[in-house]
Amino acid sequence: MKKYFGFLVAAISLGLYFGMTALAKRYGALLDTFYPYVSRWGQKILAAISSIFPFTLWQVLVVALVLLCLGTLIWVIWKKKSFIRWLGWVLAIVSLGWTTHTGIYGLNFYASALVEDIRLETVELTQEDLENALIYFRDQANELALQLPRDAEGKLIYDDFTTLAKKAGDGYKNLTREGYAVFSGSTAPVKKLAWANMYSAMGICGVSMALTGEASVNPQIPNMSIPFVMCHEMSHRMSISLEDDANFAAFLSCEANEDPQFQYSAFYMAYRYCYNALARTDQNALHPIHAEVNDQFRHDLKLYDAFFEKEKKQVATTVATTANNAYIQASGDKKGTASYGLVATQLTNWYLQNIAKNETDIENKFDPTDKDYISGILGDKHE
Repeated sequence: MKKYFGFLVAAISLGLYFGMTALAKRYGALLDTFYPYVSRWGQKILAAISSIFPFTLWQVLVVALVLLCLGTLIWVIWKKKSFIRWLGWVLAIVSLGWTTHTGIYGLNFYASALVEDIRLETVELTQEDLENALIYFRDQANELALQLPRDAEGKLIYDDFTTLAKKAGDGYKNLTREGYAVFSGSTAPVKKLAWANMYSAMGICGVSMALTGEASVNPQIPNMSIPFVMCHEMSHRMSISLEDDANFAAFLSCEANEDPQFQYSAFYMAYRYCYNALARTDQNALHPIHAEVNDQFRHDLKLYDAFFEKEKKQVATTVATTANNAYIQASGDKKGTASYGLVATQLTNWYLQNIAKNETDIENKFDPTDKDYISGILGDKHE
């Protein structure tokens, strides 16, 4: 029996996992009344503990576990111990880790979408809606691109990583003060990912780890995208699990941040996502819109593309994308990695409700001093 005890532990652990997810799928509305708040509270505690360490704690723990597995495997082979028993305990550790992750964070995949939490009205979108949103994001990015300092080669001069990390939570704090409780989680500074070259080769910009409450970002990515990615990973720690929701939360946080560096990152990334969405439906519609991108903004767009074209390695990227896709789908989001780009829908609805609607309201606002407007309303009766 001792030989198979690890397999028994793994089976019980996986049974708990499947039981939790089955209940979450069936009673999603009930889950939504308490789980995100408990999860957010737990992440806040874990983030406070892990922030004691200046390095990314989860990376150290992963390396330690890998070395432990290899060391014990060598010992098993050397001493001619039971490989089956060793394998059972490896499976037990992995399954316990996955079940714990699901219990403290993973069930957020079955909670309500972010648009419901922030009471954003969503409508069926037309291509014209997407085009108008893209134009708005372009204009905002154009304006902000001119405000930020640059070096002699035209490259943006941003604050260093540590300074940006300290500012990344300010937008979420502003949103919380406006009454959006969903953003009331931990704003502990984001950490740098170690071994950045490896993550760049895989095309990975950031990673969040629920088991340690850490949000971490690849420091090598182009600086105009770092604030957005920081806020994206920070949103996961706030129990916003879906990738399109995390992207939308990052946009809202960066846009609400008083620092122009974050605001530019918001509209820069919003333009990229909406541009890609429109490119999938009508390439011709893109040309006149993109033609109005100014030189500074265009320089930043090209720099971003050039970075990933240079750094990404096909095999490493394929492995990383496959693993990430499997993780997202196993967690409950069947869209997998395709969910990242779906943020264009939320961004366009945000534009319609917060920008286009306000502009229409201003245009239609009654002005009692406008004689022409009053005459137009009264018509023949006035005569």
